[in-house]
Amino acid sequence: MISVLDLGLGNMLSVIRALDRLGARPRLVSNAEDLRLDRDVVVPGVGSFDAGMASLRERRLDHRLKTIAADGSARILGLCLGMQLMFEASTEGLSSGLGIVGGEVVRLQPQGSMRVPHMGWNHVTVSRETEVTERLPKPTRFYFAHSYYAIPQDSSIVTLSAEHGLTFCASFEMDGLIGAQFHPEKSHRYGLEFLKGFTRK
Repeated sequence: MISVLDLGLGNMLSVIRALDRLGARPRLVSNAEDLRLDRDVVVPGVGSFDAGMASLRERRLDHRLKTIAADGSARILGLCLGMQLMFEASTEGLSSGLGIVGGEVVRLQPQGSMRVPHMGWNHVTVSRETEVTERLPKPTRFYFAHSYYAIPQDSSIVTLSAEHGLTFCASFEMDGLIGAQFHPEKSHRYGLEFLKGFTRK
């Protein structure tokens, strides 16, 4: 069973449906008391960095996620905003992030024909083979919807890269922590293959 956090910020039901299709038995969780340390967690989210952190703190999920990350008995998957919240800070707001991944989140800058926000399908390049990325079809593309991107302090954790005016981290993996800047739940068969790697199906 996988816990999917309900932060009141968008797309958790789409994530639930995608995980259901994989037989992963997802369970919606909205408070720290129901979030078990031994169960894998998905942190979805759409919206601003400060609103995401406020929602985590209001539900006392911030400390719980840090405990799970430190314990290492379960994995955490952050999607879009959920990925960005795993970092230390974002130039989008004033709030500090969870800080379970070193680095910061910065704004994409419009360049030529590349507009911000980055919306729609985009191909990704495998930067590092892992249990998750090795099963992806080639070429692979995912659906993106974002104006900010993460810059990991340790570039070696990047597993997938994409280009939108510049090359940015589309996905990372580190010590049971996985982040995806794209929306696998909106990315059809590519997204399902990515989620299979997380669910170990």
